[in-house]
Amino acid sequence: MIHIKHNACLINRQTGSFTLIPALLFLMFVLSFMLTGCARFGHQGVVKSAPATKQVTAWEKRKAKFLRDSNWALLSKIGLSYQDEYWQFGLNWTQKAASQFAMLIKNPLSGAIVAKLTQNSRGATLLADDGKTYHSRDAEQLLKSQSGVYMPVKGMPYWVRGVTSPQYKVDKLVLDNQGRPTLIQQAGWEIRYAAYQGANAMALPRKITFKRSSDQLSLKMIAKQWRGI
Repeated sequence: MIHIKHNACLINRQTGSFTLIPALLFLMFVLSFMLTGCARFGHQGVVKSAPATKQVTAWEKRKAKFLRDSNWALLSKIGLSYQDEYWQFGLNWTQKAASQFAMLIKNPLSGAIVAKLTQNSRGATLLADDGKTYHSRDAEQLLKSQSGVYMPVKGMPYWVRGVTSPQYKVDKLVLDNQGRPTLIQQAGWEIRYAAYQGANAMALPRKITFKRSSDQLSLKMIAKQWRGI
């Protein structure tokens, strides 16, 4: 329903300690939206309860454009909250196709790379800060083998740019006056957009919060720089 409104370590804020687990947790969070989707979510179907408006028209143009664009890069800062723990880190994300990407997770103080995950047609590779390299046929399986946790997939490359994921049914979509989302609910996740980098309908997000209440997982992202869009 659309509603229109007018290294390998991350810093634990509470303890100052470092651990690889949050890096894996974050990568799993991202990959829970990126690879092969689960059939139970079906295809995207937005129900419009009112005639088309200026905002909805702008939204449809925005969505069409970003669905076509598959090459982009993002430099950002991340705050990850999981149950009673909180970590901060930097993220450099380069997307070259729907299933081809590279992610660098960085120590927020030194800028050192603490984990690197890449995916291409040949498979996935995870490089940890201890110098060890891990391989698998895809990033989802790779992270599952390292962490023992499985999550459903696909969506993040769309949500991070401020559009709904075509793989999932849209549970709720709230647009601002420019036709940009302020809230997306899909696949059990709530994504809120607090600010955009510009005032036009194609502006990219600057501040985003991702939440999944079922496991007390929350991620706050501040986009420092977008490239290629």
